[in-house]
Formats: sequence, C-alpha cells, structure tokens
Amino acid sequence: MSCSLRPSLRSPVRIAVLATVALARCSGNSLEPIVPCAADQGVTISVSPGTTPRFTWRPRCGMAALWVVSMVDSLHGWTLRGAIMSDNPLPSGIRYAEVPAMGIEDAPAATLVPGALYLVTLLRSTGGNDAYLQGSAYFTP
Repeated sequence: MSCSLRPSLRSPVRIAVLATVALARCSGNSLEPIVPCAADQGVTISVSPGTTPRFTWRPRCGMAALWVVSMVDSLHGWTLRGAIMSDNPLPSGIRYAEVPAMGIEDAPAATLVPGALYLVTLLRSTGGNDAYLQGSAYFTP
C-alpha cells in the first residue's frame, strides 16, 4: 500500500507553514536578532525565572561576553564569550548553560541553586582584546 499526500496538503504554502511550525517546536533557539549599537551603549538585562534562566537585554546589542557569578562564593556560575570577541557576536536571548554557535564556554555552567543570589554581567568589545561592562543584574533562580 502506498501513501500519498492529498493535493491540498502539498501546496508550497502549507509545506512552508508545517516546516516553520516543526522548526519552532524542535528548536530551543530563542536568540534575538542583534541591532547596531554604539560602542559605549549600556543595556538593561532581564532574567527569566528558574534554574536555567534566559538572559535578554535591551537594546539587543551584540556582546563579547556573558558572565554569571554566584554572590555566595564568587566561584559558581558560568563564563561565555564570543568566538571572535571583537565582533560582539553574542545575541540577547541566551539560555543559561546553552552555548550558542557563536560562543565559547570558558567555564562550564554550574548548577544554579534555587534561592541563591547571582550576578549576570555583559561585556562589549570596542575592538582588539578590550571589553567593557555594558550591563549587569542580580537574580535569584
């Protein structure tokens, strides 16, 4: 017995819609498009709840590095940087412990402790090896 799609389901529009829905469901990608920003542009950071929070910032400038540090012992957290830091490739929307394609994990993500205080910091490169603080926020998972 052979299977075939009904002609109405084979239309390019329906196939595109189904593919988009499938990709959205299968992809955990919540990264946001990078917008142009001045080198010294500060950002406001938002952190979603839970032990694998999503870090978003406005404006959505590309960043060179993202650091998460435990305020309890300053040792536990996560260090992520752009593969080419001077390109500021890290977009808003990064989820804790998920390394985007354009990122390098310098220190593996420690398990966040519910109720503990953490600090997330974003750094932006102005070229070369220099990176400067663009924003930070405290959060409690």
